Amino acid sequence: MNSITKNITKNISKTLILCAILASSSLVFAASNPVISEVEYELNDIENLSLDFDHTKISITANESDLILLSMEQKLKKGKAEYCLQKFTKDHSSSTLKLSAEIKELSVWGSNCSVERKLVIQLGKGSINNLLIKHSHGSMTLDNASYSELTLNASHTEVDIANLQAKQAELELHHGRLAIKTINADQLILNGSHSTLDIDKAVGNKMEAQWRHGKADIEESQFDQVEFDSAHSKIDFVKHKGQMTDVEAAHSNIRVNTTDSERIVLSNKHGPIYYEGDAKFIKAKNAHGQISLTQTSSARFEIEGRNSHGNIVVKVPTESTYQYSLDSDDKSFFTKATQAETESKSQINLKVSHGKGVVKEI
Repeated sequence: MNSITKNITKNISKTLILCAILASSSLVFAASNPVISEVEYELNDIENLSLDFDHTKISITANESDLILLSMEQKLKKGKAEYCLQKFTKDHSSSTLKLSAEIKELSVWGSNCSVERKLVIQLGKGSINNLLIKHSHGSMTLDNASYSELTLNASHTEVDIANLQAKQAELELHHGRLAIKTINADQLILNGSHSTLDIDKAVGNKMEAQWRHGKADIEESQFDQVEFDSAHSKIDFVKHKGQMTDVEAAHSNIRVNTTDSERIVLSNKHGPIYYEGDAKFIKAKNAHGQISLTQTSSARFEIEGRNSHGNIVVKVPTESTYQYSLDSDDKSFFTKATQAETESKSQINLKVSHGKGVVKEI
């Protein structure tokens, strides 16, 4: 190879390298520019609205219009746009509108997408009665919502709700956190696992809940009926008012404080039970865990406690009139009588195996 040929070869190589550098730089520059997509739809004839969005930060704000406006901003950090960027999709049938976002091109194995995605939804009222939200892998905020039915199906995300009103609200969350400032629902259904539930105030007629491997903290609540099923969780009703409350758990920590309650039933295994309030009827059952019951009212009440491999401690006001029976390991039966008539006395019945039962006046 002569010198002229060598120089030509070197120049071509330098040119190719420079082109590669420029191409790479342009790709990096392009990747740093956000891609914004916007759509809007009328809601006048829509009764059922479904929103299904994943891998994004969602912000939903309510307004009084008859439109829904969606604005999605995507910043591609790694991967190819055709494999990584989502596009809006719509399915409109009769009075049902389904909105979602998906990748149009089939992703190839090993595409390794990395996208920073934000979705802002301005949601008008229109004629919507039922709202369904599906979301996973991201975060979501909802400022105000008022519907006949609202259903949330979420996972691997954090959800914050400021104010929710509905005849029926069904909220399901797995592997995440659900925080609610205020919720008013005739029927509230909660289903969670490996998650944290924080509710500042909840009001309604009936609450049904299943919570596994997590924590549920309800600061203030008022429901005529509560049915709460738990396993491997910490359940705390800080200030509850209602007629009937039934909490059944295993390997959990139960703490319930009530006012103006008729019937309280608490059951646990391998975990403590703490109750304080003025319920007329209190029943607690445990195994391999402590039971602590504090009755704050001196009005007539009935308390039943059963425990195996654990203690029962009952505290009642000093001024209350009551009689109690204790059936323990030594088969002893003890009755405390007062001057009051039998029919006016409160009743305390405790049965303990491999533990102690104690009644204290406070």
